[in-house]
Order: sequence, then structure tokens, then C-alpha cells
Amino acid sequence: MAQRYHSIVSWTCPFAHRSTVARIIFGVESSVDQVEVSPVRLENKWAFQDKAEYHTPTHDSLYPEAKFLSDIYDQTSPANWDKVNSVPLILDANTKKAITNNSAESFWLFAQLPGAKMPENFELGSSWDSAETKQITSQYLDPVTHSFKAPVAKTQEEYDEITTGTIKAFDAFEQLLGKNQFITGSKINGVDILLWTFYVRWETVMAPFTRLYISFRAQYPNITRWIRAIAAMEGGKVGQSFKQYAHDVGNADGVHGIPIFP
Repeated sequence: MAQRYHSIVSWTCPFAHRSTVARIIFGVESSVDQVEVSPVRLENKWAFQDKAEYHTPTHDSLYPEAKFLSDIYDQTSPANWDKVNSVPLILDANTKKAITNNSAESFWLFAQLPGAKMPENFELGSSWDSAETKQITSQYLDPVTHSFKAPVAKTQEEYDEITTGTIKAFDAFEQLLGKNQFITGSKINGVDILLWTFYVRWETVMAPFTRLYISFRAQYPNITRWIRAIAAMEGGKVGQSFKQYAHDVGNADGVHGIPIFP
């Protein structure tokens, strides 16, 4: 099948990871080429760097002269785009023009490609901008992403407020998954993927960064089961897509000495 889209991602970015997961579960790898920027930003920008310590040398096949992702943005994105230089960046493989840099749009874009398949025990569910999905993310995801502000809290009270919100989100999510196998019922839903790319990073990336050392495997058995179930999709290829992050930062088995999956 001819390539339709060209996806630029970072293994380190949970937003871009959604596009990678979509490419896998919908079986559209032959229609969507994927390249990766380096896992470490250069000059506060996503960059293409062929350095041995990153294990996966990076360059863009459509724009091989590009040093930074911003170089591609400058050449491809519409004038009305906010030039945030974020990942994922999805290009038309033929025109080389930018299509979207929104992870939700890329997820649904890949799902609707000719030849895309629906995995077993999976349903797309509501769109990610629906009121239902926004309610789910506000309760179970937003307090988790907000934890990134904890290290820069100016007072102990501010730190406690941020981390207490994160813990409450974990507690509520654990309770939900005690009732449902997945977020909305017995099948994996698009919204499960929306949250999974953050939750799978908690123990290895987010907990050390926020200094909120909560172990899912020790404290949240239902969340642990849920993370493992999604990682097992497509014969484990979904989980392998996160293991690539550990590989790129120098440890194929874990990050900061912590195993990849709880």
C-alpha cells in the first residue's frame, strides 16, 4: 500500500505516542511512514541528531536537510498555524505539506484510512473533543499532567495542592477500573489510549520528575492490570512502542532503574 502520511514523533512525548499507538493498532504502518526526533531537545527544540548515545539515529526522510523540527514547520505548515513546533507532526507523504499536529486528530485520521482495521476487543468510542471524553480527562488525566508543575511549586502549600490532586485522580481511577475492565466498559476504547500514554510513563518518567513516588504495582492493582492489558495489544507491539523510549535513553529494560511496566 502506498504511503499516505508521514508522521514525525518523539519517543519521549506522550502526545506523540498516541499517534504511534494508532499507527500500530489500526494496522496502517504501510500507509503511514514514521520518523523520530532525538529524545533530548537541543536549544529547547526538537532536533534531528545522529548521536550514538541516542541509539536510534534520527533524520527526516522527506526533509533530510532539516536539523530541527522547526525547519520543517517553517516549510510545511499553514500560515495560520501556531508555530509551537510540537509533535506529532503529520505530513501528506506526497505533497510534503503539514496536515495536523494534534494527537487526537492524527488518531482519528489513521483510524479512517483505507485498509485500517479495528483490533479485537476495541471500539473507537466518542471523539476526544466530546463532552463525555472531556469529563473523563478532567477527572483522571488533567490532575496527572498537572503534576509536572510540582517541582516548580513556590511553596509547600502549592506543592501539596498539586500532588494531592494527582493522588485523588489515581484513587478515583483505581475505583473506576475496579468496576470496569476498561474506562467505559469491557472493551478498550479510544479514550483508554488517550490516558494510557501518560499513565504508562508515571513510574519511570513522571514520578521521578515530580518527586511523587507512587508505585502503581504496589498501590493500584487495577491501574496496573489496565496498563498491562493495553500494552499487550497487537501481540505486545503497543507496549514495545514505549520500550523504545527506554532504549533511546540507554536502558532497554527500564528508566531510572525502574522496569518499564508496573
